[in-house]
Amino acid sequence: MAANYLPTLSVAVAGTGSSANLVASSAGQSIRVWQLVITGTVNDTISLTFTVAGTASTVKVIILANTTTVLPATGVPWAMADIGTAVSFTAASTTTVSAYYTKAVGG
Repeated sequence: MAANYLPTLSVAVAGTGSSANLVASSAGQSIRVWQLVITGTVNDTISLTFTVAGTASTVKVIILANTTTVLPATGVPWAMADIGTAVSFTAASTTTVSAYYTKAVGG
């Protein structure tokens, strides 16, 4: 799956322990995140949070200061979210996350 053909959203947070919705929930639609591009200003670990089959899950990604970390599109989603739930992330410093994603009707 080529990420450049997918919709993308970029979300930034600033400050200690800031969190934001990366891909907002939609009524009747589930979410799949296929690729992530993460840029931070300091060494940090971001937490990507989502709910699948009613169970909350977290993926932690270590990033280095002033670099870009890419979790490439491999055909398997990095995060999934149940119908009506969002994919969000938390970072300890100024961080921008870009997600290549799909939303679809059903689970």
